[in-house]
Amino acid sequence: MQNIFVGIIIFFGVILQTSFLPNFFPTGLIPDVVLVMIIIWTAKADFNAIWVRAIFAGLMFDLLSFWPIGINIFSFVAVAFATNSLCKRFLVPQSVRRFLIIGIAVVVGTMINQLIVAIGINLQNFSWNNLEIFNQALILKPICNLIILAILYWPLEKIEEVFRHQNKMIIKR
Repeated sequence: MQNIFVGIIIFFGVILQTSFLPNFFPTGLIPDVVLVMIIIWTAKADFNAIWVRAIFAGLMFDLLSFWPIGINIFSFVAVAFATNSLCKRFLVPQSVRRFLIIGIAVVVGTMINQLIVAIGINLQNFSWNNLEIFNQALILKPICNLIILAILYWPLEKIEEVFRHQNKMIIKR
């Protein structure tokens, strides 16, 4: 049941990012809702528990954005792995510092995602001179993703809390 609900959340996140948000943001500044969800889940759990979600989210995003299959799968898994490494080293139990570390993970994850997607899309004609990652989106997109982090952090935390409570109830039976 939990996996189905997470799949629905990922699906709606992908729909929001590919269909709804492009109406309000310029092309290079559309917030990465799905990427931020993967980062939050990785910070709260572990890479071993999240990699399947990252692969599913990347596949859904690739299918609905009409990009070559595998670009976002690789990007989301790489960002989840980097977030896991960062959070294992620096994550602390205090909520303010924890939110700050997750915010740093969102900024770093956004930059890693931008780089991997830019290289993956231009793989046939790859040249560091033609790479369009070093523009204003490199500064403004992490800010947009931090706003999405502030919006999604507590609802996703409450959903995970409900899942933990359900698992405890199942174990007691």
